[in-house]
Amino acid sequence: MADHRPGIRGGPICIPVYTPPMGSTGKLEPGGRLRELHPHFKTVWYAIDELELADIIKGEDDYGKPMSEDLKPDAHRLTKPAVKQVGLVRDFRKKWTEPSRRLWMAAVIGDWLLAHSLAMELGDKELIENTGIREKQCRDVRLAVVRDRSSRGYDWPFDLYALDELGASEVPRLVRERLHASGENSTYLATVTWQFIEASADARWLPEAFSFLKRLSTRRDCRSRLLVLRVAEYLCRFGHRVGDVLRLVSRHTA
Repeated sequence: MADHRPGIRGGPICIPVYTPPMGSTGKLEPGGRLRELHPHFKTVWYAIDELELADIIKGEDDYGKPMSEDLKPDAHRLTKPAVKQVGLVRDFRKKWTEPSRRLWMAAVIGDWLLAHSLAMELGDKELIENTGIREKQCRDVRLAVVRDRSSRGYDWPFDLYALDELGASEVPRLVRERLHASGENSTYLATVTWQFIEASADARWLPEAFSFLKRLSTRRDCRSRLLVLRVAEYLCRFGHRVGDVLRLVSRHTA
């Protein structure tokens, strides 16, 4: 009888993209580590795409059939070459339970962000310096890849999330440009950009949000009305120019 356990003999693997994995929140657990590497979580598709390109997993639909390239799969399956390495993965996970091995093992698999974090916990200055250099190189390479894909129109609108995770300096400019874009898809572009601001749930974007509200207040369509209320709620939550916000909302709903 075939072994259909997830990931062992090529069985389906469900990858939760929009919600964190249940019961796996620590950075040293697979699901928790994935969540840490992708704080916005929507950007986990970058990792999935790379695993597919490396022929480690393949996407499939609800019926176990391969997915076309332009659709996101419902689940993934380990490829035949990857299944052959399951024994190595088991050995790795077994050794990973030993805290003394983790820093070295993180370095071996190229997780320099975790290696540097573990070095910081140890307080070893030489290790901190060496892993810190590799961590920066790792971030720089990732940022260059994301910037290249973003400039060519790939991954939109998730590119904002990925760039923000990496601390890209151009994120505020891109947010302003997309909130105030004009053209056929400008409303949709502004809406998904606003979703990015809402997801960040912090006060970084108050000036951009107020400017966006002023623009929205001049419109009368139903979609803009809903956005006005969402933007106003965000601004009032942080106590930003509440009087002006309420006046703009009143003008829009009059």
